[in-house]
Amino acid sequence: MEYRENAEAEGPYRYWMTCLSGAGLGNRSKRQLLDCYKSPSAVYRARKEELDKLGFLRQREVDALIFQRESWDLREEYERFLGADMGLVTLDMEGYPANLRMLYDAPFGLFFRGRIPSGVSGGSSRLAAVVGSRTPSAYGKRVAEDLSAILTDYHYQIVSGMARGIDGIAQTSCLDTGGQTIAVLGCGADIVYPKENWILYDRIVETGCLFSEYPPQTAPLSRHFPARNRIISGLASVVLVIEARRRSGSLITADFALEQGKDVYTLPGRITDPMSAGCNELLHQGAAQPITDYDQLIDDLELIAGMGHFQPREDLRRLPPLTREQEKLYQCLDLYPMDLDQLVKRSELDYLQAVRVLTELCDLGIAVDSSHNQFLKLR
Repeated sequence: MEYRENAEAEGPYRYWMTCLSGAGLGNRSKRQLLDCYKSPSAVYRARKEELDKLGFLRQREVDALIFQRESWDLREEYERFLGADMGLVTLDMEGYPANLRMLYDAPFGLFFRGRIPSGVSGGSSRLAAVVGSRTPSAYGKRVAEDLSAILTDYHYQIVSGMARGIDGIAQTSCLDTGGQTIAVLGCGADIVYPKENWILYDRIVETGCLFSEYPPQTAPLSRHFPARNRIISGLASVVLVIEARRRSGSLITADFALEQGKDVYTLPGRITDPMSAGCNELLHQGAAQPITDYDQLIDDLELIAGMGHFQPREDLRRLPPLTREQEKLYQCLDLYPMDLDQLVKRSELDYLQAVRVLTELCDLGIAVDSSHNQFLKLR
């Protein structure tokens, strides 16, 4: 469902730009204005004296609305929107995401690129948000990749923020597995941010959907991202946090999810690892359930979804056939990095044997040299 398909004429619908883009206007105030004036064009034409008497608008909101009306070239903004090849869906439209309608601070409207999946507009319980660190460990990357692929095979759609790190890895894995993913941006939906994710951006537009509550050409300002995170959690039925520092954006998303009554799962980590401090804090507070086993997680999510089991995919953790040396060294590896000297001592292999076998395990895709001879297993 796209903006232009719903517009009977340019005239009345271009006034949505004022309602949606009003700086300083909260979503609740926007809804109240529309309830009061019945149409966005009437809101646009309302006199300051009328707005002052409404009672539900603060003075700064009235001033913001008047300032925008006087400083904007409405036709120019509308033409910019049309040229951005994007759609618009508002709370009163059928295609608006059903899960967001229940939020106290639901976005008044969403700009989007791509097509809104029917599961999103219909309020599917198979929408999983996967969020986490922008600088994940090799372990975090692999878990995000595997988990997203498994969820996709169980017919979940992945929701995230297209950020570098865990977000982008999870969404790429979803697409590679043949699924659909939804990205929520903290900038205009016509802006690729971060720039290095332009390939992912194009793939999402082609097969999924990009959402933003900000109008075209809005820059990715830091203050936009906490508000963006409430939409990520709001769209999803469950939120999965894969590696997060304390006071990170991922924890903000988890907090929103808890406020919205959503279940939160997180990946436990070492107490000495700052990248896992936020995840461990969620667990300590009893705010999240630990992700310790893929099968158990899927069982939990199936209960949340209220639907039966699908035939499981081939287990990503199944090991290929290993030689005795490979098996011996693999059992010495951990999910956290270990240096080569530790592995030589544990495996009782000589140094050259250990180097050779580690190279073989890496070639098999079940181990990785995370950095400078620090090895960890991936399954």
